[in-house]
Amino acid sequence: MTEQSTDDLRLRIQQELVASGKYQEIFNLLKIELANSGWFDEFRELTNETVSKQGEKGSLKLGDVINQLEGKGFQMVPDEVKVKILRKIKEFLDNVVE
Repeated sequence: MTEQSTDDLRLRIQQELVASGKYQEIFNLLKIELANSGWFDEFRELTNETVSKQGEKGSLKLGDVINQLEGKGFQMVPDEVKVKILRKIKEFLDNVVE
């Protein structure tokens, strides 16, 4: 598959996700699962600690904080949440991509 055809397929999938309402459904499920797992609270705590440390150093820059937290935030997502969301995405793809 060429890069262009991959990009075209990705675009068609994104359009179908939005048009079908599945994007919003999966997004809402993700928010609920993250909230129920305590991820938001844990990430808020990590964010506050990071901002406090950067502020104490006098080097508080939004871009730096985002760079420090982004990867950690993804790593903190519980495996059960990842599996549940990936299952929903797979179900969607199985119905759309032939």
